Amino acid sequence: MYKQILFILAAAMMLSGCETKKEAKSDLQKMNLEGRISKVVIATSSARFAKGSVRLAKTTTDKNHYNYIMEFNEDGNIVNSRTINHRMKTVNEVNYEYDGNKRLISETHLNGEGIEKKKLYEYSGDNLIYIRTEDGHASEIGRQVFEYDGDKIIKKEEYKNGVLVSSDTLLSKEDGYEAWEHSDENGIVNHEFIYENGFLKEAICGDVSHLFERDEKGNITKAYNASASPEGYDVLESKSKDGVQSYKYKFDKRGNWKSKTEYYGEEGVVKFVISRKIFYEDKDEK
Repeated sequence: MYKQILFILAAAMMLSGCETKKEAKSDLQKMNLEGRISKVVIATSSARFAKGSVRLAKTTTDKNHYNYIMEFNEDGNIVNSRTINHRMKTVNEVNYEYDGNKRLISETHLNGEGIEKKKLYEYSGDNLIYIRTEDGHASEIGRQVFEYDGDKIIKKEEYKNGVLVSSDTLLSKEDGYEAWEHSDENGIVNHEFIYENGFLKEAICGDVSHLFERDEKGNITKAYNASASPEGYDVLESKSKDGVQSYKYKFDKRGNWKSKTEYYGEEGVVKFVISRKIFYEDKDEK
């Protein structure tokens, strides 16, 4: 379930990131971070225990331990991000460039050997019309194309090497709710996504729904499966990997979370701990 939820959230982020200029949020706002922030360091690791309390494993032998470092400009948008593995080696890096209207125009992805790929963003007026992905030799290897109704994105198609591989289509929008469907290269719908006030509320995969509960800021507090049936949802209460996942947070004085603990089950086993160190522009902001 964990890997499937990661896929669902990644797909949801791709859709939620498709905003018009009028609706656009900064990257800090998308991350629910408040304050003037220059950098965020995220450490994620499998849980370890010491005297009854949970702590992060920071040893070079823990292959589940990663650091993610993100640097932001004064507009609250990411200008550089890096992933550092358990041996403290940078495994990838992304540099972001913006135009005078604060719109993202390029992403340069680097690996240990240089440029791996580059994404170029093209606009028509205020609307993003496509994202072109190039390899290290400036040859196109992928493209995302966006269709609009006025200034609202209603469809996104993704191509690899000129071949359509998936599409996302807006089905309905009303009263703060949006429903999207995701289709594969054959046009077969394999996922549906339902948003409430911009946050993913439900992802339907075949006959199973993945439901998400959130706090008032949009942080996920619980994720669980539910069988789709005429009788309603049958929540899987098992503490196994197919059951409920719950999340608990600790917050700093600004109201931004600084640690997140993931559990299997309501009061189940601790599986992951994620910590965030937030660097504020104003030293009084802590």
